[in-house]
Amino acid sequence: MFNYFFENIEDGNKLIRSYSTGMKQKVAFCAAVLHQPKILILDEPFSGLDPFSAQQMVEFLKAYGKDRLIFIASHNLANLEKLATHIGILHEGELRFNGSMEEFTAKGEKVLSDSLFQMLQSNSGDMGKVAWLVD
Repeated sequence: MFNYFFENIEDGNKLIRSYSTGMKQKVAFCAAVLHQPKILILDEPFSGLDPFSAQQMVEFLKAYGKDRLIFIASHNLANLEKLATHIGILHEGELRFNGSMEEFTAKGEKVLSDSLFQMLQSNSGDMGKVAWLVD
């Protein structure tokens, strides 16, 4: 697994405290999946990762999740859209949606971010008004 997430094998000989934020994130992820749990709970797993490493993690999670349950809490909607089959939306401590990704995105006609923005905007009133910028 180390070879999959780390380009330089010599990085395995360094102290973790000398790693970058992204490298520390990858080490933590490797530790989480090392014992191959059937249920995996991840909080912001893409935080601190460069785009290449985030894509590696997406591909890994796609393969890993075929026979496992994975819960991901994240603000990175682009990566969630590649992974999620079901979604729960928590807003201000309230569950606003719980269902399939297909249902949430109007059968794939909308991207996740647009569906989310539409839901939250309709609940927030004037969230979309920016007239004060042009006055």
